[in-house]
Parts: sequence; C-alpha cells; structure tokens
Amino acid sequence: MATTATPQITHPLDVARPDDVTVYEDAPGKFTVERGEQVLGVIWDEGEAMTRGRYATWSPFGTGNGCTAGFYADGAEAVDAIARTWPVLAGELAEELNVNLRELLDEAGRLAAEWANKGPYAVFRTMAGRNGEITATAAQTLRERLTPAEEPQEPASPTEPHEVHRETYRDTTIVVTYYPLLQCDTWTREPFHVAALEGTRTESRSADLDTALARARAKADERHADAEILPRLRPLIHSRKTSEHLEKEGEPFTVDEVVYVYAMGAWRRGLVTKVGRTRVTVAYATTPSAEQDRVFRKASEPEWVARAE
Repeated sequence: MATTATPQITHPLDVARPDDVTVYEDAPGKFTVERGEQVLGVIWDEGEAMTRGRYATWSPFGTGNGCTAGFYADGAEAVDAIARTWPVLAGELAEELNVNLRELLDEAGRLAAEWANKGPYAVFRTMAGRNGEITATAAQTLRERLTPAEEPQEPASPTEPHEVHRETYRDTTIVVTYYPLLQCDTWTREPFHVAALEGTRTESRSADLDTALARARAKADERHADAEILPRLRPLIHSRKTSEHLEKEGEPFTVDEVVYVYAMGAWRRGLVTKVGRTRVTVAYATTPSAEQDRVFRKASEPEWVARAE
C-alpha cells in the first residue's frame, strides 16, 4: 500500500536566514521576529488543527486586516512574510538595483502620485533621502520598473545569413553560415553554405552543409600538415630560373625526397609528399610564404620534377 510523504515543516526557531533576521520565543506559542534590535513582527502558533495555516503572523506594516501578514503552515514562510513587509531604505534599494539614488527617488515620487488614493504612506514611510523608508509593496513595484527588461532574441530572418553549425576540428573552430534564397525583381541568389575557419580568411562555399563542412575540414587538415612540414621546408627555400644542372631522369621519386619542381615561373626546391601514377606532388615554400606560415603544393608530371646533380 502506497504511503503519502509528510511535508517537512520548519519550526520558527529552526529558521536560518542569510540576512540578520532572527527569531526567539518570548512566550509559549509566541515568537518575535527581529532584525538587530528592531522588532519586525510576531508569529503565533495556533496549532495543527488550523486549516488556514497554524502560524498567524503580525507586522506593523502588514497589509491584512489588523496588520496581519498572512497565515502559513511552515515557520520559514511565516518569518519570510514578516521580513517582506518591512520598509526598505532608499539607499539600500538603489544599490540593489544598481541605479542612482536620485533616479530611484524620482521614480518613487511618480509612484506616490499614482498611488495617492492609497494614502500618504503608500510609498514613503519616512522622507529622509538615502535613509528614507520605502514600503515593501512600493519597493517591489520599483524593482519591476527599474530592472532593465531583457531584449527578446528575434529569430533569424529567413532572408538574412545566420550561423547554422559550429565545431572544433584539429584545434580550429569551423563556423558554417547559411545564406538563404534571395529573390529580387531582376535576379535570384540560390541558397548556399559558407564554412569558414575562424580567425582566418579561409572558407569553403557549397550548396549543402555537409560538402561545405567537408571542404573546410580538408583545409584544416592542410593547415595542420603545413605546420608540420614547414620547419623542414624553410632550410630548403631556393629557386632557379633554368633546369641547368638538374637531373630529370633516373629512379622514381620517393616521398620525403628533396627535389626541384617547376612552379610560378621558376624551379623551386621542396619535398616530395606524394607519388601518384602520373603525377608527383611537391611541397615547397618561398621566403614571403614562409613568413606567413604558408606552404605551396604542386602536383606535376615527372618531367617537371628534377633532382640536383
């Protein structure tokens, strides 16, 4: 047979608060709530039989009949209800809301004018500048008025480019931006994706996300390979205008072999990185490219690759 869990009830004397509000029993079933030497209110324990809540609360600033602050089944709720009725110092409220004291008092003055039909003490209990007392009800309204509202996040416009994917690959952040279909009277831009390596000008464009992302990852792989091979290429930087004294025939080329490849109008020294059936890929660098940590690769037919004699 299932049993119903009994809710945990906190006794007023067991209430622990982070502020300086304390409770003590000054008569059987009667508890006084204080802040420092100031009495905030009183709690009476009327017994478990009270269906409205066994703890009846009173505060000089209670808004109920006879200044009651309410009836509660839990002692912690009763203490909190009394603490909430107490006026707040204007200076403390300004600091809480991170606003200028003058701004707070001006807004409180406007609120007092709006609440004129509630009586002269609906907002201000005392008028003393920073030490002026503002009623708990008015303080809550001022919190709502002076707390900046969070700007709602508008969804991306269907015609505006927006980020659709972000990932970290080989210590590089890849961001994919989607450019939706855009139609005007005289032209149409088909939708496409741009995958960019964050912090660089390297990007890949494709109609679908997967292709753009795959190309961006390939570029990241290439950058990673460049970083590994560049220290070996720097000492090899050299170019010559002709193939004189270069050996173009002989044994097949092998990976990591130092060779010359014809590229950008000159024979440039580098390393073989791949040997295919019909082409040989050579990685090389120039003085300007090495300063930018950039490596060139040239896939050439064997007759355009040579060894130094």
